[in-house]
Amino acid sequence: MKCLSFYFSSVRFFLSFFFSLFLSFFLSYHLFLSFLLSLFSFILPFFLITFFFHSAFFLSFFLSFFLSYHLFLSFSHYLFFLYHLFLFLITVFSFLFFLITLFFHLLFLSFFLSFFLITLFSFFLFSHHLLFFRITFFFYVSFFFLSFLSSFSLFFSHHLFFYLINLFFHITFFLSFFLSYHLFLFFFSSFLSFFSYQLFLLFS
Repeated sequence: MKCLSFYFSSVRFFLSFFFSLFLSFFLSYHLFLSFLLSLFSFILPFFLITFFFHSAFFLSFFLSFFLSYHLFLSFSHYLFFLYHLFLFLITVFSFLFFLITLFFHLLFLSFFLSFFLITLFSFFLFSHHLLFFRITFFFYVSFFFLSFLSSFSLFFSHHLFFYLINLFFHITFFLSFFLSYHLFLFFFSSFLSFFSYQLFLLFS
């Protein structure tokens, strides 16, 4: 009889112990869940606000990069158009200058031929003045040769001058494009490094 009472008392004790243990575990588990839910409900607005600001910042950065890139392209195309317009105007003016110089040289050549024909005519009229003819002929031939050399030097110097201008503008355009491109790459890489550092600080 005493053994049975001890057995029932021990069974009651273990049942009450396990039940209290189960109840404490159940309550602590639901208390922990309620704490997590309250904590998540507290963190969720902050997370949403942070996510909204980061997405807005990333979107604004992307839009600014997109707009600045296309603005840079339009500006470079505008410079390219102005540069070729300037070259076209230089070419037109050089061609006009060449036509003017050609006209004056042809005019001078016509005067020279007319004077040369007059000299020949005078030689036939005054054939006894042979020395005068030789002096005049030498003078006109030397003058024609010098005018030819001057016109050739003028033509060559004129085209050399415009070639040097063209070369100078090509070099300056290439250098400006090269420097602006590398400056843009430098700022873009520095901004990306700063943005990655901020992301690392945010998630660490």
